[in-house]
Amino acid sequence: MRVLEISDTDQAAAWAGKWFVRWGAEVIRVVSPLRAPVTRAAEIALHGGKTRVRIDRTTPDGRAALIRLAQDADVIVADLRPRDLDAIDFDTLGGGRTRSRVAITPFGRTGPYRDDEATAGTLLAIGGYTHLSGDPGRVPLTMPGPYPYVQAGTLAYSVALAGALRTSECATVDLSMYETLATLHQFTDLMWQMDGVVRSRHGNRWENLCPTTMLQA
Repeated sequence: MRVLEISDTDQAAAWAGKWFVRWGAEVIRVVSPLRAPVTRAAEIALHGGKTRVRIDRTTPDGRAALIRLAQDADVIVADLRPRDLDAIDFDTLGGGRTRSRVAITPFGRTGPYRDDEATAGTLLAIGGYTHLSGDPGRVPLTMPGPYPYVQAGTLAYSVALAGALRTSECATVDLSMYETLATLHQFTDLMWQMDGVVRSRHGNRWENLCPTTMLQA
């Protein structure tokens, strides 16, 4: 399986590409020449085993080169901004063997937040995770690391692979990182939908499992 990963960051698409490499796919990572140099940590963690290509998508020659690469891809995964996805005609990118396209954006390709930028902290806050982290009555905390990107990239890998294996026609998936986080909220959504209860912070006092922390022996 050949996968085309289009990204200028070390975020969700990079994680999706990592999983494809892990399970034996050929991954071609396309980045802009203006992309900042990759860190050694990202190189080791995310990009090992990938073929890297620099293409200026803003030029006619660059777009033509991207189209040629996409012709031979079974799966295309990108985490560009919505307007940049539109600029490369993402919904038509690919060739006869392309079975799945996944566009990963912070808030989806439609709606009022379509063009808004977001960091991991922004997504965790608006996705409700920050609200649940920390002690009650104190300022909320948040989760460390690239959690939203890992989860969205993992979901992108899953849906791209499922689309490639289950259909003879190419499916295009609009994957929102914000919505991805909402689906991973344990029983928070269920509590609201069924009982109208909004969960709140309770620190280490995990309701019926108290305390949940490290204690001196």
